[in-house]
Amino acid sequence: MLTFLNLALELAIWYGPLNHRRLIRYGQPAVATVKKRIAYAGAKGGVTYFVNYSFSSPQGVIQADDKLDKNDFAVVREGQKLTVVYDPKNAQNCTLYRFAHFRAEQSGRSLG
Repeated sequence: MLTFLNLALELAIWYGPLNHRRLIRYGQPAVATVKKRIAYAGAKGGVTYFVNYSFSSPQGVIQADDKLDKNDFAVVREGQKLTVVYDPKNAQNCTLYRFAHFRAEQSGRSLG
């Protein structure tokens, strides 16, 4: 049972970064517009930051949220245009490129 819980915890920890890596490598870029900045105050005094954005894809207009850290949240403004990278098979699976865990590279040069 402990092995199963350990595996589940490892998957939960690595899902986000691995998903970002796959999106950067195989995803499609689009221009997103920031709609809202949201800061939720937790019961124990912590704050969680989100940015809500929308972009157009072949699947239609997509609304999405990304969780940000405090410093990233501070630089985002409503109405701002940012690059989003999305899964062409499921555009709801997306992330803002600027805040992704990975960068695209070509011939050893960073593109971002």
